[in-house]
Amino acid sequence: QGSWTDALRSTPSLGYQYTTSLHWSLTQFTPASMEVVPRNPFERAYAILIILVALVMFSSFISSITSSMTHLRVLREAQQKQSENVRKYISDNKLSMDLSNRIQAFIRQNTRVGRTRVHEQDIPIFKFLPESV
Repeated sequence: QGSWTDALRSTPSLGYQYTTSLHWSLTQFTPASMEVVPRNPFERAYAILIILVALVMFSSFISSITSSMTHLRVLREAQQKQSENVRKYISDNKLSMDLSNRIQAFIRQNTRVGRTRVHEQDIPIFKFLPESV
């Protein structure tokens, strides 16, 4: 049996061969169609393997995005709960407007992401660095 690469061997352009291969590989990750199809058992097995690898990679990608979004949502919910508790405390204890504003300004200033400075003692591996560094 012939192979789809037989048709490409008669084509002199290396650019055409490259773009056809790229097109084929992209169609394995998407529902797009392609005129290059497996023509023997080895090519069919290779195409199936590529489809399975693509499925695993795509699933892992979606899983990591979902995990990151869930983590961000949990962090945001905890932050909102803390803010709600501060407002409730201020209201329940009838704190003055001035004190209330100062407390909330302090919290906003000191809870911004990325604002905390990393200190040398916060990095345990630094203990193993030689003194000359």
